[in-house]
Amino acid sequence: FYNSGLKNVTFEEGITYIPAHLFAYCYTLEEIEIPNTVTIVRYDAFRYCEGLKNVNIPNSVTELQSEAFIGCTSLSNIEIPDSVTSMGNSVFSGCTSLERAHLPNTRVNIMGSTFYNCKNLVEVNFPDTLETIRSNAFYGCEKLQSAPLPENLTTIEGSAFYNCKALTEITIPKAVTSIGSSAFENCDALETATLNGSGSIGSRAFYDCDALTDLTISDRVTSIGSNMCYGCDNLKNVKLSKWLNTIPDSAFRLCASLESISIPHFCTKIESNAFAEDTKLTAAYVPVSVTNIQTNSFSYPAKMTMYGKAGSYAEEYANSRNMAFNAVTNHISTIAYTDNSIKIARSSTVTPELQIMPDFDTDTITFTSDNENIATVSNTGAVYGKNYGTANITAATDSGISSTIAVTVVKPASGISLNKSNIEIKAGKNETLTATVTPDDSTDTVIWSSSDKSVAVVDKNGKVTGVSKGTATVTAKAQFGSKQAECSVIVVGTSEQIVNVTGITLDKTEKEIMIGKQYTLTASVLPKNATNKAVLWESSNNSVAAVADGVVTAKSLGEATITATTVNGGKTATCKITVVPKVEITKFEVNAMGAYALVTLTALNVPADASVFLASYGSNKLQDIQSIKLEGGSAQTILPISDVSKMKVIIMKKDSPEPLCTCGVWEK
Repeated sequence: FYNSGLKNVTFEEGITYIPAHLFAYCYTLEEIEIPNTVTIVRYDAFRYCEGLKNVNIPNSVTELQSEAFIGCTSLSNIEIPDSVTSMGNSVFSGCTSLERAHLPNTRVNIMGSTFYNCKNLVEVNFPDTLETIRSNAFYGCEKLQSAPLPENLTTIEGSAFYNCKALTEITIPKAVTSIGSSAFENCDALETATLNGSGSIGSRAFYDCDALTDLTISDRVTSIGSNMCYGCDNLKNVKLSKWLNTIPDSAFRLCASLESISIPHFCTKIESNAFAEDTKLTAAYVPVSVTNIQTNSFSYPAKMTMYGKAGSYAEEYANSRNMAFNAVTNHISTIAYTDNSIKIARSSTVTPELQIMPDFDTDTITFTSDNENIATVSNTGAVYGKNYGTANITAATDSGISSTIAVTVVKPASGISLNKSNIEIKAGKNETLTATVTPDDSTDTVIWSSSDKSVAVVDKNGKVTGVSKGTATVTAKAQFGSKQAECSVIVVGTSEQIVNVTGITLDKTEKEIMIGKQYTLTASVLPKNATNKAVLWESSNNSVAAVADGVVTAKSLGEATITATTVNGGKTATCKITVVPKVEITKFEVNAMGAYALVTLTALNVPADASVFLASYGSNKLQDIQSIKLEGGSAQTILPISDVSKMKVIIMKKDSPEPLCTCGVWEK
C-alpha cells in the first residue's frame, strides 16, 4: 500500500500477524485497530505513517519487530501491553509527537534507538524487570524530565540518554556494572549525578553537561573513560571512587568551576590534560599511591597547591612544575567493610566494599588473607576465590586501624528441589516452602522470587503469602548456579473474605545508625485484624543503607529513605536513615601515680550530643558512672586509684539505651 492514500483500515478476521512493510509510507493513514488475533507486528509495518495518531495494541501481541512504527510523526501516546515480550530496535524512532509511552512490565531490555529523536517525549515508565538500556534508546528526547531507573538495571549502553536536555538528575542503581560512552552527553539541565553502580564508566559519559554541579561515584566503580566530564562548566563537587587506578585523559578538562580535587586512595596515574584548563582549580590532594602525573595534567601550576605526604611522588611532581607543595599527614579515621561476610564463586574475583574516611589520606592500606589456599587478596583489595571454604580478609592501615571480612568461596548447588510442586492458599494466608540443595555440603544460597507479586509474594525464607485471586509461579534458584525449582501457586478467595489494610506506621521516622551497624524497624499494620499484613521493604539508596525484612544495615556514610509498603492496599510508611561514622576509642591509658591515677582518652567521631563516662566494670547505672569531657577528641583526668579499678569507657547518648562505643578494662 505504498503511498496509497489510505486513511482507515479494517482487517479480516483471524489475521495473526501484520506483514513487513505492509503500510510503509502510507502518509495519510490516521487510525488503526489491530485485531486481538494478531501476535506479531513485523518490521517496517507502519514505517513513516506520518498521519497515524492512534494505535491500539491488543494483549494478543507478543512481538514488535524493528522499526515497526518508525517515523510516525503524529503518534502522541502508546501503550504496550505486558503480553509483548520481544521488541526490536528503533520501534518508535523519530516519533516526534510522542509524549507518553508505557512499556510492558515484562521488559528485560529497552532496545537500541527505541525512542530515538522523540523530541516531545515527557513520560515513560521503566519496568522493574529492566536489565539493559541499549544504545541511543532515548537519544534526543529533549523533554524527558526524569528517568527513575529500576534496581535490577545492569547496563546503560552508549548514548542511551544523549541530548536529553530536560533531565535534571540521575541516580544509577547499585546493580549497574557498565555505563557506555556518551551515555548522558549534552544533558544540559543535569545538575546531580549519583553513580551507585560498579565496573566502568565510558568516555564522554557526562561530556558538556553544563549544569552538572555534583558528581558522586561509588567506590565500587573501578574505571572511568577519557573526557568523562569534559566541559562541565558548573561542576564543583566531585567524589571519586577510591578504587580508580587512573584519572584518564581530559576526564575533567574545562571544568571551569572546579576549585579542588581529592585524588582517590588507590589511584596510581593522572593522565594528560586530566584537569587541563580548569581555571579555578587551586588545590589537589594526592595520596602516596600516585606515581605518575603527566606534565600537562594541570594547566595552571603557578596558582595551585598540591597536598601530600612529605617525600612522596606528589612532592617531586610539584617541585618539577614550580607548584606550591604542602606536606600533610592525614590518617585514615575510619576503615570498615560494609558487610561482615560475603560469598563468592570459585575462580572469581570480587572487591568487597570498604568504607574509607576521610576522602583524602596519606596512609597505606595493606590487605592480607588468613588462608591463601582458599582466597587470596591483591594490594588493592581484590579477592580471588581459589578453593571452597572461608578465609578472613583484613584491611589494615599503617596508622594502626583495621577491618576484617569473612569471604566464603561457595560450593555451588548441583541440584535444588522443593517439598511441593503446587500449592493452593487463600488470599491473606501463607504457607512455607522448603528447598533442599544438593550436595549436602554445598554452601550455595537459595534466592526466592514470585512471577506475579500482585497474586503471591515470597520472602527470603520461602514463606509464600497469597495477595489476590490468581496463579503465580514461585521459583527457588541457586545463587551461584543455574539450578532452580518451581512451585505453582493458586490463590483463592474474594474481597468479601479479606479485611483490607488501611494504614501502616513505623516505630521510627528518623534514625541515625553507625556505619557497619544494624537497626530493626518495626512496622505496625492497621487494622490489627487485617487479613494480609505482609510488608515489602525498600531502600532509596542500597549503597548507603540496605534493608531486609525491616533490618537496616548501614553500609556507607550518607542518607537513605527506607519505605515499608503493605502488599495489600499499597500503604506506605518511611524512615529517614542517616549513616554516621563509627565511634572509635583509639587510646585508653591509666597510669598509676601513688594514690591517684592519670586517665588519658582519645576518641574519634564522637557526636556533639554524646557523653563519655568512666565506669566500674560491670556497672550500667548512670549514678555509678563519672562523666568526662572530650576537647578536640581527647581528655585527661586524675582520679583516686581506688575509683579506677576494673574501669571501662562508655560513650553514649542520654536518649539511647545502647552505647555508641565501649572500651577497655583496667585492673589495679
